[in-house]
Amino acid sequence: MKTFPLVIHAPLRGEWFTETSPATRVPSHGTNQFGLRYAFDFIQKDPRDASHDEKARNYFFRGIGLSHYYCYGQPVYAPFDGQVVMVKNHTPDGEYASFAHDQLKAIRHSLFLIHSEMGLKQLPAISF
Repeated sequence: MKTFPLVIHAPLRGEWFTETSPATRVPSHGTNQFGLRYAFDFIQKDPRDASHDEKARNYFFRGIGLSHYYCYGQPVYAPFDGQVVMVKNHTPDGEYASFAHDQLKAIRHSLFLIHSEMGLKQLPAISF
């Protein structure tokens, strides 16, 4: 069997910042669920070091609509060539980010995650 080098490209173009990464902690998001062990959070920032065009305190009190984040709607590219084996449509996006909502959601998922209720299925094996 002949093997070929696997070339992996960044899934984003332009300048991005990683706020949470496995460089300082593994699992990077405090859990191995959802493939988060080595996950990165990529965001875009402006010259003031802000990731959105709202006031920072809004994140803690009323939340910030996702469309206010600079990275919202930016394209994401496949990191390497491959074959699409499954597509799922109609998965709703979140509408906003807020400190309380984000923390409660993380705690709920880490303590009470029920895969069958979330429609999670194991992907078929993929060979390269």
